[in-house]
Amino acid sequence: MRKTVGENGLVVGVDISISMLRYARRIAKKYQNVVLIRANASSLPLKDSYFDGVFHVGGINTFKMQVLAIREMFRVARMGAKIVIIDEGLDPKLRNTKRGQKLLKQNALYSSLPPVDEIKKYSDYLRVEWGILLNKWLAFWPYYLSRSEKNPRSLGHAS
Repeated sequence: MRKTVGENGLVVGVDISISMLRYARRIAKKYQNVVLIRANASSLPLKDSYFDGVFHVGGINTFKMQVLAIREMFRVARMGAKIVIIDEGLDPKLRNTKRGQKLLKQNALYSSLPPVDEIKKYSDYLRVEWGILLNKWLAFWPYYLSRSEKNPRSLGHAS
């Protein structure tokens, strides 16, 4: 994120987990323009319409107050800001395949779908991409990536 905003931009990282923030601090300590805050995503201690972009990775599928968290993402974003949400989820087209069934048995969160209806309350633009990440820790990590944009229609909902 820091590379995206450059040296003059600001990156604000938010997590409710103290251990995740400790880990992030070890990485971010060498940068002057990275601020880390402990907060609940459903009630962000941040200004309205402040950020040029909001990037959320992991956890939204398990949030008890998912509706509030999404509202908060749009509330803190400026008009036209990009909102990106990434989390576990297996492409519905793959769910009935042999591989898909095996993945769904491994992790119930892979059956999660992006919060499309909630995002559409705040944005006319929504694009969802599905993928499977291969890495050394997990053989497969199916995910969805949703991209949207704050627009004037969101003013009635996100305030």
